[in-house]
Amino acid sequence: MPRRRPAPREARKNRAVEALRAQAFACFDGHDHPGGEAAWVQVGTAAADVDRVHARASRALEDTLGLDPSRPDARELQCDLIYRRALLAERDHQPERVGDLIDRLAGCDEGGERRRRWSAPAHLTVETVPPGAAVSIARYETRGTRLVALPEAPLGITPLSVTEHPPGSYVLVFSAPGRTPARLPLLLRRDERHAVRIDLPAAAAVPDGFVYLPAGRFLYGSADGEDLRLGFFKTVPLHERASAAYFIGRHEVTFADWILWLRALPGGNGGDERIRRLPRVGVKADSADAAFGLTEMAGGRWRFTFRRADHTYQALDGEPIRYLQRDRRAVQDWRRFPASGVS
Repeated sequence: MPRRRPAPREARKNRAVEALRAQAFACFDGHDHPGGEAAWVQVGTAAADVDRVHARASRALEDTLGLDPSRPDARELQCDLIYRRALLAERDHQPERVGDLIDRLAGCDEGGERRRRWSAPAHLTVETVPPGAAVSIARYETRGTRLVALPEAPLGITPLSVTEHPPGSYVLVFSAPGRTPARLPLLLRRDERHAVRIDLPAAAAVPDGFVYLPAGRFLYGSADGEDLRLGFFKTVPLHERASAAYFIGRHEVTFADWILWLRALPGGNGGDERIRRLPRVGVKADSADAAFGLTEMAGGRWRFTFRRADHTYQALDGEPIRYLQRDRRAVQDWRRFPASGVS
């Protein structure tokens, strides 16, 4: 059965949505948050316009089938429309709507052609520098609201020619003698051809306490809507980005780590650079009355302050914090807390 293209009006409106999405993401990625939000409002308006076009077309097809259920052309057009709406719902990260539309698709796609398109495998090639790395792959499946990794399966030794995988989330695991191991999360889309090429640094090149993350693409932002973008976290709409390879610590930076760095900054006790880098929350960095943060004391000691509504906790380095009204874990070494309140 030949694939039917969307009507010219629908296609034109979809192109407008895609252009506005690209404009919004370019603004967000360029740190132009007001410009991104303004473009994203237009995305919502244009997408709603496309949805109205789809709704009208769906009603017209339902009316036609109500008069003559034997019309195969109307049934095929309705099935095509459901498929296109599922693609848009997937693009817009609406999993519940996707599930509903795919269920509807199963009821009308008699030959299964559209469902085959929906599940068309991705084509993957893998290279490493140097070659000769062993690669395994694990797929993630959705269980409730979580992604759970299935057992790993060997994929082969790099370079790997084209392998086919159902669309979905995966992780590639790399290992080679004398090289640092690496894991690469990967989202494979239906019928795409994706090439992975990563460097595997020598094991001795990885700093102690750090993990290597190879270059790759990832989803950045949130699909949870307007409240999260405009609220405390100031995130952006979910979209794809790419990063270069980098090292990241196995554990969070603690206040003890941060103090070591502060001591290495120029200026000595009270130095401007050291003051500017002090962890503080609630007040300006040069204020001594912080709701949360560190203060450098005479003699090179540090004072930690943590103010709650009913009590202000303070302790010097070497002294623990003793939480009131706790019957367990009441005594804590604040120097092991993850550093926060920094720019």
